[in-house]
Amino acid sequence: GSYTMKRATWRSARQHVKAVRTCDTERLEQSLAEAAAAFPGCAERVLAVLIHVRAFSLADALDCMKAAGFRVGHALLTLEVFLSSSHAHDGRQSEARLTLADFELAFTFWDRLEDAVKAWLSVSFVRVWQSPAGAGLPGPLLFRLKELWQHTPPTAKQRLPPARACGLGRSKEETFDLLDSHVDLNGDTTALVGELLSRGFLPPDETLGRHGLIGGLVWTRPELAAERLLAGTIALDKPQPTIARALAAAIADSSSELTDRAVKHFGRFVDLLSESLPQSTNAALAMAGPLLAVAARLKEEERRPILGALSGIYLGPAPGETRVAEVVHPRAEALAWFTNRTVLQPSYEIFLDTAIRAISLRELVGAVRPVESLRVSRGFQERLHAWALAQLERRDATSTQQLLQFLTRWLVKLCTAEQVVTWWLRAVDAANSWSFLLASLPVASAASGCDERLHARVAELLEGDTCATPARADAVLLAFAALWPQKVLSQVGIAAWLPLSRRRASPPPSVVSGTLASARTAESAAHINDALAPEAEMARVLAAHPLMHKTKTKREFEQLEDWVLRLEPRLLNVAPVQARLMELLCATWSDRARLLVLCEKFAFKLLVVSETPADIASLVTFLRKCPHLGGKHDFLKRQLARYASASTGGGLKLAPLLPLLEAFAPTAEALIDLLHALLYFPLREMCNDVVDPPVVALLYRLLAAEEEAERRVLLLRSCRFRTPPPPERDECIDSEAFEAAVTAAATAGTGVAAATPDVGDAPPPLDLPCPLFRHFGPHGEAVVLEYLRSASPKSLVKLFGGGGEAEAQQEGAAFAKLCGVAMRSWRLAACRLEEVADVLTVVGWFPEARSSCAPLVWGAGDDSGRFEALTVESQVEQHTAQVRQVLASTPPDLGALPRKWWHCVPWGRCTEADLAQLVGAGVEVPLSEVGFAARGWPTQQLLLEAHADDVAALVEFAPQAEGPIGVYLQRVFELLPASDSLLRKLGDGVEDEERLQSGWNQLLHTLLAKIKLRIREQGNPLHSEEQLLLFGGCATRLADPSNSTLLADLMEAKLVDPSHIFELIKFVLGCKYVPNQSGLLHVVRDSALRAMMRLDKGERDELHRTLLQGRESALPLQVLFSLAVTELDASVQPLVVRQTERLDADGWLELLSLVKDANPVSGKVHTFPRSLGPLFAERFLARYLRDDPTLPPRH
Repeated sequence: GSYTMKRATWRSARQHVKAVRTCDTERLEQSLAEAAAAFPGCAERVLAVLIHVRAFSLADALDCMKAAGFRVGHALLTLEVFLSSSHAHDGRQSEARLTLADFELAFTFWDRLEDAVKAWLSVSFVRVWQSPAGAGLPGPLLFRLKELWQHTPPTAKQRLPPARACGLGRSKEETFDLLDSHVDLNGDTTALVGELLSRGFLPPDETLGRHGLIGGLVWTRPELAAERLLAGTIALDKPQPTIARALAAAIADSSSELTDRAVKHFGRFVDLLSESLPQSTNAALAMAGPLLAVAARLKEEERRPILGALSGIYLGPAPGETRVAEVVHPRAEALAWFTNRTVLQPSYEIFLDTAIRAISLRELVGAVRPVESLRVSRGFQERLHAWALAQLERRDATSTQQLLQFLTRWLVKLCTAEQVVTWWLRAVDAANSWSFLLASLPVASAASGCDERLHARVAELLEGDTCATPARADAVLLAFAALWPQKVLSQVGIAAWLPLSRRRASPPPSVVSGTLASARTAESAAHINDALAPEAEMARVLAAHPLMHKTKTKREFEQLEDWVLRLEPRLLNVAPVQARLMELLCATWSDRARLLVLCEKFAFKLLVVSETPADIASLVTFLRKCPHLGGKHDFLKRQLARYASASTGGGLKLAPLLPLLEAFAPTAEALIDLLHALLYFPLREMCNDVVDPPVVALLYRLLAAEEEAERRVLLLRSCRFRTPPPPERDECIDSEAFEAAVTAAATAGTGVAAATPDVGDAPPPLDLPCPLFRHFGPHGEAVVLEYLRSASPKSLVKLFGGGGEAEAQQEGAAFAKLCGVAMRSWRLAACRLEEVADVLTVVGWFPEARSSCAPLVWGAGDDSGRFEALTVESQVEQHTAQVRQVLASTPPDLGALPRKWWHCVPWGRCTEADLAQLVGAGVEVPLSEVGFAARGWPTQQLLLEAHADDVAALVEFAPQAEGPIGVYLQRVFELLPASDSLLRKLGDGVEDEERLQSGWNQLLHTLLAKIKLRIREQGNPLHSEEQLLLFGGCATRLADPSNSTLLADLMEAKLVDPSHIFELIKFVLGCKYVPNQSGLLHVVRDSALRAMMRLDKGERDELHRTLLQGRESALPLQVLFSLAVTELDASVQPLVVRQTERLDADGWLELLSLVKDANPVSGKVHTFPRSLGPLFAERFLARYLRDDPTLPPRH
């Protein structure tokens, strides 16, 4: 029943809603009242019917419902009410159309509405605002409803036209928020921009980044837009083509000054276009003219990056690719019937065609990006060629490198072969540069198919260059061989062609930096050297500076420096150039140091290019005239050394330099000095022969002018070059055979000298190959032979020894080798005592003179007394040292050598018989020089006996003898007490006794060390007598610890013969020790005790008895300790007990302490009284119990 009643209720409600929808207007209020009375819950459906069917506004509908009794409020404002479909028969959804009052009413419930309802209201309001009806919406109302229309951002299609944002009267912040969120700025913004400008919302110092506003500003105020773009207050990310085009036109029409800041922002604008507009080809083409017009107003360095970026707009993504633009066909206007009104054309060609009207050739090369290959129209080729020719006539700052780059990158790729040849011929004349010609010739030839006009022009220029260097002519010939091989072959012939064809053409030389403006006015040396006619160019430059030697400014000096340092030497051979530069260098300038350098460089270049005596005469004139060179001889010497080092090969010709040598070498010494600078180089091999007859004649003429013969031969010796005789016509000299002949001549000369002791003045004929003759020729040989006829031994030593200088000694040694044969002519008439050393020195150099000089040498001094009678000791030492030096090379011949020279023999070369003879004759033989240890024992005895009174020699060499040395040890210890002066000299210390003791220990140390070495290395131990003598002598004084250690070592097992130790042990153990005076230290006794323990038991017991029997004095405590802890024989024990009875309390305390110290602190005891246990037991116990072993034992 309830379900039936409920269905009836809903049916009644639908009938009431239907009644509201279908009733007449007069009964509407009654139907609404009945519905409100019967069914108040259907208010939402009734509101939808009133809005959608009966076309009530939202406000009117709510008023009617409220008057009928419905409860109205925000709950009725649902999305179903505004988007209702219940009233439509076709089921489609109907959207409510609200008025401004409806939106205001809904906004009163805004905070309590659902989000979906808010979104629909926001979009609906914007739609109303966007419609024509929204044009008159007042600004205050709009911004009062701001929360409503800002709730949902509109789509791009729903955005407002720019005109709706005008006239609202809001603040700047609110206006720009509205523009960013709801206004479509891609529309017509001219009115909006005008209002923003009028209200001051677009100040000049604020950056404008909205493209729509930028476009409106360009179309409204183009000059202002250009000004702001150049000021950097317009920010474009990816500009639209139309805006970019309008901005370019505005900048071109702008009259504002292009400051550095404006240039920077204009460059950024062009870079932006090159990145974002490559696809907008037509717009980019339209911008080419305006942008190039702006670039033409900039400085050249500012224009280059802009041109590079601008050219990138017209290049494709691939390297060297150009874009294509659709342009009007050139014949479209002339022919009305022409149907194809447009044609596709590379945009890069159009850009270049526009660009060359505003830019220069250097800007095209340095800034515009080139294209690898491009097919261009014939008209453009003609315009480009005409433009390139016009650029050559401008004489601007276009460099020769840029001309070469233009030819390589542009002309050969865009123009015809004929145009390339025409331009190249004009460019060569305009550049006035050989380097440009050689570098561009292969390029122009390859582009023109090796046109003959190129060959003819280069040949003509080379023929006209009278100063062309061989390198330049060679480079031209190689280039011709590579480009026109048949022509070169026909000109030079097959013989010269074959090596030429094998040579690989070198890379083109680097183009000398220059410009078209300086091609005919350049004054630098580099441009003059590179000019097509350098001689005429240099004459023109010098004529342009007629007063340089008077004005002498800093710039003029730098110009002169450039000429002297960098002009090619060939230009200095030109007489006018040479004369003018001499005049300038002889003038006085402020910077004298740099002027001296210039004079040196100039003189050297003149020396290099001099080929005739006239050229040398010019150099001589300059050297005599120039006041800045200092010492002319030293200056010329330096220049000649540089000239010789720079000369290639070994064929240095001296004859052309004869005027120079005659002018600056007045003496033979000066000439030799200059020739050395020319010919002698120890760092590398060169021909050091002077074979030019005029120079040789000058040398010996100057030598003949010297007064003294010794001076002449010394000068000849100083020559480090040769003046050989001219070879015979049929002469063929083998160097090895020649040297063999020289050696044979020397040997034969020795034999002749030995067999013929003729001392006459007549020299023997030199008919053998003489090295001196081969070295210096007949003139030099005559100088030496003339000197040798009267040469003294002292002068010969000076000649061949050279004195103290190393260089002179080398010269003398080399000269002695040359004079080996010539010295046969020298004869020694007599020999004084003071000449002996000199004669022996000469004989050492020339052994063949020994036999003839020996009798005179050994007899020297006989007429004036003995040699030892010389009063000056230094003379004795000097002559002795010289004689020893001469005799050191051969074994002594005592039979031929006079007695007075025996002390000078080489001791190391003496035989034992020689030594015996020398000792017998009373000659003092130095033991340190005779090799004492290697001599036989008889000779050693003889030598030691000869030094029997020399304690230092005995100490040093007696231990080195092979035989017994006891007698020498005894002699040593006999001499020591009487050698106080020697001991004081060797010793250290302040007091005399200290020095004596120190000297004694030093001599003793040497003796002991030598004896230890004798035993260890020679295996020759000391015998018993020798041991007793050595230890007894050492005990006479107290040896220091170092020597005591050596004595102890001599009793160790490895250094002693066990069969010869018994007596030594007995002596050491029984030796009395006196503190600080004599005796042996404990370390020696310890070694003796160890040696005693190594004896057999029988020998040890015998030693004990011998040591103790009949002894009245007390044994040393350490010896007594050793006996006490040893197993003793029964016959020895009473003797040891008798020694212990001599001990007092301190003695016992020390003895027991020795026993204690000999054992470990813990562990097994190993050292204790073995045979005398009862004697020690009670004392050990007393020490243990009372720690007082001094008390007598208890019984």
